[in-house]
Amino acid sequence: YLGIELKNIIVMGDSAGGNLLLGLVNLLIMFKQRVPDSMILVYPAVNLNDKRFTPSFLNAFKEQLLYFTVLERVLAHYIPEHNISAK
Repeated sequence: YLGIELKNIIVMGDSAGGNLLLGLVNLLIMFKQRVPDSMILVYPAVNLNDKRFTPSFLNAFKEQLLYFTVLERVLAHYIPEHNISAK
């Protein structure tokens, strides 16, 4: 469009930006558009299953800036309870 030849498209998203980036790439795939050549996702919250304990999830208990109780409330509002599949 601007007369620029795009050899490589590299996109990056941090935290919520990583989620937005994944949504964008899914839409690009659905509409059969060119997808980025590389994606850099820095700590995207893609596993919202609160029943699964991972080492990084357990590290949230000792977080000094954002306490676990705050993270738990944020998660509760991120996806409504009726949309979380029971596994």
